[in-house]
Amino acid sequence: MPELLIYTAKITPRVSYIFQLFFESLIRTSYIITSDEAVFKTYEGPKINYSVNQFSNEKLQIMPCGLLTEEGIKTQVVNTGEWNRMRIFFKTESGCMPFDIFSAAFYLVSRYEEYLAHTPDKHGR
Repeated sequence: MPELLIYTAKITPRVSYIFQLFFESLIRTSYIITSDEAVFKTYEGPKINYSVNQFSNEKLQIMPCGLLTEEGIKTQVVNTGEWNRMRIFFKTESGCMPFDIFSAAFYLVSRYEEYLAHTPDKHGR
């Protein structure tokens, strides 16, 4: 099976981590991450566009919400919705699916919200 090529405008540690988790650990497929548009445009094998850029020969685009290119920990606006009778979050307005599945996975796997400042309620929770 040919290698999967994933295009992203910026390769960050968060991007590398979640793609490794998805494609290497879970799906167990070989992949390459690139930020070179020319490489993505000319690639003949399976590919995913994880960027706001649109290419004429793309088959699958997932629109990023920005979490994976940020640095540091800060409060996130988690837009939610429903898609195919499933609850989704990190909702986007375009792309092949209406949410950023990679940011959603990163948020859950990293337990991102636990790193934010915590204000306990009157019971100390």
